[in-house]
Amino acid sequence: MRALTYVDIGRVEMAEVPRPVIEEPTDVLLRVTTTAICGSDLHVLHGRIPGMTEGGSLGHEFVGVVEEAGSAVRSVKAGDVFTTGYDCAVEARIEEGDVVVVQGCGPVGLMAVQAARTFKPSVICAVDSVAQRLEMAQASARCRSTRRRCTSPATSRTSPAGAARMCCSSVSGPSRR
Repeated sequence: MRALTYVDIGRVEMAEVPRPVIEEPTDVLLRVTTTAICGSDLHVLHGRIPGMTEGGSLGHEFVGVVEEAGSAVRSVKAGDVFTTGYDCAVEARIEEGDVVVVQGCGPVGLMAVQAARTFKPSVICAVDSVAQRLEMAQASARCRSTRRRCTSPATSRTSPAGAARMCCSSVSGPSRR
């Protein structure tokens, strides 16, 4: 199969890599159908991720179809569509009636907003500094929005009544050379 691989600082290339296999009972194999760039990919490209070696595969912001699941996997099965935004919503442990805040409405944040809806929260608030992203969040998921800059991700599950109980952070700082 082909993957985007790290070659050196400032250089990546498409290369043939071995097809992954289930190694652990909790593993899931996905066939990626759509992918998006992430700020973390830019950090790799600029040499800011320690330990990245030549030939390492890039790309973790995607939509894919579950091809195979390990024996201990219970939350998805072969044929399911999976997104990194869905994983964000699952990891947030959203419960019906929750107030959820998604910080950052780039590709992954928009997927997180969509995925959060499947858990039936009472309110989804989208936070971003880019008006167009907020418009997309409102149009696709009928969520509240605010145009503010986020300085740090919030992860508290013990917020006061009326405040968000869960926050999904999909924010990456600006890339600077």
